[in-house]
Amino acid sequence: IPVFFMALVFCWAYEQTGSLWVPILLHVINNTMALLVGWFPLLIILLLVLAVLGLVVTILMVPAIREAWHQLMEKRALFRCVWKAPLFWLVGVAFVGFSLYMMVAR
Repeated sequence: IPVFFMALVFCWAYEQTGSLWVPILLHVINNTMALLVGWFPLLIILLLVLAVLGLVVTILMVPAIREAWHQLMEKRALFRCVWKAPLFWLVGVAFVGFSLYMMVAR
C-alpha cells in the first residue's frame, strides 16, 4: 500500500514537471531516508512529523487536488478509458485487499 501511494506521488511529480528526473530524485531521497533511519532510529520521529504535516497539507488541498484530477481526466484519453474499465478496478481492489490480508496475517 505505501508503494502505491509513492507511485501516485511520483506520477504527480512527473505530470507537474514533465521531467523524469524529479520522480527519480524523489525515489533517491526516499531510499536515502530509509537507509538513514536504519543507522539513526531517532530519525523516525522527524519522518513521522513530516508525514503528519504532509497528511494535513493533503487534507487542506482536497479541493485543488479534486480539480487537478478532473483536469487530468479530461486531458488524458488513457485515464478516461481506465476510469471506466471495471476489470482495472477489480484487479486494483483485489490487490489492495490481498495486501491488507498479508499485513494482518503476519
